[in-house]
Amino acid sequence: MLGMTNLSQYRTAIINDRWVIANIISSMIGGLLYGYSLSFVGGLITMKTFVHAMSPEWFEASEKAKTTNFCPYIDTPMALLSVIIPFSLMLGVVVATTVHRTWRPQVLIVLGLIIILSGVSMVWALPKTVGAIIALCLIGFGNGMIREVIPIYYIQKGPEHFSTLIENTYNFANALGPPASLVVYYCILRYSSDKKWIVAFKVIGVFALLLFVFVLISLKSVQEREIIESDRPFRDIVGRYKRTSIFVVSYGLIPQLIGFAPLAFYAPLVFESLGLRDREPILASMVAAFCVFGFTILVTFLLIPFLGRRKVLICSCLVMSAQAALSKLLHSQKRHPDKPGNVVAIVIMLVTCAGYAGFSGFHGWTRHGAPKQIDRVMRATTNVMSLKLMVSLASIAPFIICAFAKSTFIIGCVVCILYIVVVYVFVYD
Repeated sequence: MLGMTNLSQYRTAIINDRWVIANIISSMIGGLLYGYSLSFVGGLITMKTFVHAMSPEWFEASEKAKTTNFCPYIDTPMALLSVIIPFSLMLGVVVATTVHRTWRPQVLIVLGLIIILSGVSMVWALPKTVGAIIALCLIGFGNGMIREVIPIYYIQKGPEHFSTLIENTYNFANALGPPASLVVYYCILRYSSDKKWIVAFKVIGVFALLLFVFVLISLKSVQEREIIESDRPFRDIVGRYKRTSIFVVSYGLIPQLIGFAPLAFYAPLVFESLGLRDREPILASMVAAFCVFGFTILVTFLLIPFLGRRKVLICSCLVMSAQAALSKLLHSQKRHPDKPGNVVAIVIMLVTCAGYAGFSGFHGWTRHGAPKQIDRVMRATTNVMSLKLMVSLASIAPFIICAFAKSTFIIGCVVCILYIVVVYVFVYD
């Protein structure tokens, strides 16, 4: 009875607390918008109609790269466009981290949304080389600001006992964003003509932005909690929580190193080996995205609370083995346009994608016992370091594929396993 009474009181508190209701809704919309917009950009540069409108020369180079599996024609323009997104994201995170003490979080969030909307509008109006590059920079920069400010605003400004609920809501919606965007892409490619996809993006993007801004405006009357900063220098805080600092920064890099192996997905060899053509790669990516989403939820809420991070890290080594098996399997396949994809390869690919998301989990369970000052700085540091690594890997991905060929997966697996062993030393539950 006592447990039921506490649960009833908890639900009543949520219903009666306007701050909690408003921020649960807005954090869900914000997370969904952030996750959706990243996949929006990633899918945009893979659309033939957009690439051709942006630059016929880049389109021709991209088509040659596909027919030769990047060698000797390397799809450098598309690789550079892929680098723009994480690079501008990193700049947005740095700027938001620098100015959030003097600027109100609501102002930074709305400013980030305006920047994103400006970039999306430029994509519609000027799908040429320079305009597209500037637009992608604006979209990435605005997302970087939102990525850094939203957790600070919703977690540190709210009641302590509801911070975990609000953060998990944001992370849940953020994880749901990529599969949602892939569903939209598939529907556009399946049911719309080449000229209608711009209208579809316009309707969906504007609706999401207006809804999010409306919720933010409704928060103006809500009293904000004052953040009490410690008088101790940051160096003293890091010294006291050294293990936590090392763990949070290091663990944030693991997904990027796991992502080293899927860099081979830049090469059309993967989908050609599976017999996937035209719209089918989008369909396969959509199924994989939902598997990643489900696996992330499973790891976050079920496996980690009962098994702890040590066992989850050990399981990651099994996924590295699956990636090595996938490498051998894919390169042993020949192109068969009229035959369905290899089921075993698809299963291993889904396990690999799921592992990529599952081992990072939601950000909340990587922090224990550290004050909010170090929490905020470690979050920003992790984001910047992870994004910097993403920029480096994305920029050299085609060259890695050409240089190492069949060994791309295996090298990524070895590097990641060694890194996991190092991080394992600093993990505690």
